[in-house]
Amino acid sequence: MVCAMNVPAAKASSIRVVNQVNTISKATKVTLFSFNSNLQDSIKTINKSDNINHLQTKSELVYNSLHEYYSLRKRLIPIFQIIWLLSKEIKNSKFNLIHCHTIEGLLISIIAKVLSNSKIPIVCDMHGPFIPEILNIWPKSNNLVSKFFLTFFEKFVYTFVDSFIVTSRGLKEYIENRLILNQSVHIFHDYVVLSEIPNRVKKSSQKKVNNNLVYVGTLKDYQGIDILLRALLILKSKYNKIFNLIIVGDRGLGKDFYVKRTDELGISNQVLFTGMVKHSQIWEYLYNADVVISPRLRNKITESGFVSQIPEYLAAGCVILATDISECDKMLFNCGYLVEPNSEDALVNGIMECFADHKNWQEISINARLNATKWSWEKHVDRLLELYRANL
Repeated sequence: MVCAMNVPAAKASSIRVVNQVNTISKATKVTLFSFNSNLQDSIKTINKSDNINHLQTKSELVYNSLHEYYSLRKRLIPIFQIIWLLSKEIKNSKFNLIHCHTIEGLLISIIAKVLSNSKIPIVCDMHGPFIPEILNIWPKSNNLVSKFFLTFFEKFVYTFVDSFIVTSRGLKEYIENRLILNQSVHIFHDYVVLSEIPNRVKKSSQKKVNNNLVYVGTLKDYQGIDILLRALLILKSKYNKIFNLIIVGDRGLGKDFYVKRTDELGISNQVLFTGMVKHSQIWEYLYNADVVISPRLRNKITESGFVSQIPEYLAAGCVILATDISECDKMLFNCGYLVEPNSEDALVNGIMECFADHKNWQEISINARLNATKWSWEKHVDRLLELYRANL
């Protein structure tokens, strides 16, 4: 059996694809389609295997700004190149099944399937709720006419899908409410590949506590970065407690936006922005943090989302403080700290409670690593392969 996967431009999404490919290639052949892009450094971590065929576009897709990242015009030629590559491979009967990612991957798959006059089944892997994310990226589309068109478009393209894969319970409900043909929807979270985690044990209780916090992810407005910065200010001004924060990531509102915000709050000497780093470099930040933090807000996007970094935090044995959204309650059961979302006071209290409990961090770290085994692709790969077979 052979399946084809496209690699989305978004960093977390491309990591998901690479993790899937590295895992399922041990049992079946995979052809991977990707843009030749400066954003997809994670595809370099694809395992060398006779079961993996990687096809890239000839045109190089270089993003120099946030505006370019969301520009369809810039991606248009590479998209047509992937459509041509995929349709050519389908005509040559190279695949039994297409595993596509996101709406963009679905559209590519549909067009390639039509052009090749094929009946090949499509399994669509959705990473987030389509319409809320579109409205977040392009607020001007938040009107009745645009919403009507987007809803019609979304329901229509979903009719071409044989089965869906989603990252969370909330996204499963979102997709099911938009299906006309009642296809099956299966939850596969953003699991981690445990065999590829750097082999280093975090021994938090045996080192000095330095009041160091680390955030890893995009800087989109719903990630709660602003609330986190205000929490640091409250801790400093009201409780005379100084915490240092390293923010690893970019995009969304952008690093420059939040650098200016830290200046406004008077906490710029407490916050370090790394910008985008290679995925392989993230582990060093995780291992050297006292606490890794996920202050994500609760809204229509995050209710259908999944905090994809947390399984990696668990595997690294990190002490984790997160807002109670999506599946965080399950992931952090007996191995982390939860606070109410959308509240700087809750975050302040959570940070103080977490550091006051530092004597228990070694036990929490051990439990985190144990819990990570439940959130690994190794544990769930057979279920994914069975889903493929059911659609053949």
